[in-house]
Amino acid sequence: MKSRLILTNFVVQGLLAPQLRVEGAAELQHLSAKGIMDLQNGRFGSLKIVDLNPPSDRATALFDGAAYQYVNFTPDDAAEHFKTLFAWPSKVRYSASVYKGLQAFLQSEGYSQEATWMAYLEGGEDTKRLSGFRWCWFLRVAGERAGHASRPPARWRVRRPLRRPLRWQTIRRAS
Repeated sequence: MKSRLILTNFVVQGLLAPQLRVEGAAELQHLSAKGIMDLQNGRFGSLKIVDLNPPSDRATALFDGAAYQYVNFTPDDAAEHFKTLFAWPSKVRYSASVYKGLQAFLQSEGYSQEATWMAYLEGGEDTKRLSGFRWCWFLRVAGERAGHASRPPARWRVRRPLRRPLRWQTIRRAS
């Protein structure tokens, strides 16, 4: 599209628009998607997302790879200290590109502290996503791909304590 895209006051079962290209402004206001929301790899000149409710299941809300020159989440994001912008990545499926895109936007607009905070939020999301057994499995697979053995080297292993304590004995010299 070369002009504007405006979607307001809708409740839809699914919003399927992968690789949508809007050279002008795209406004998604007061929109609720129940089943799936797919805006991945979209290209927007200006993107205005005000009161957009993605599906409750994060896995069906796809926003990865979306690019934009300008984005707003409220009529005045800076006045509300970007609270809605910071909450947006937690509503959609995890993708580093969502965080990186918002971080680059904040940096380009001169909000370096907020961009740093976005990077911090991404790190927390990584930790949550790869917690517990999945984190251990990830480390093992990453180590095997890097050429390390599946077991740690012997110098890293903890030695078990002796089962019985050593007793000091007197040594007699044969005369």
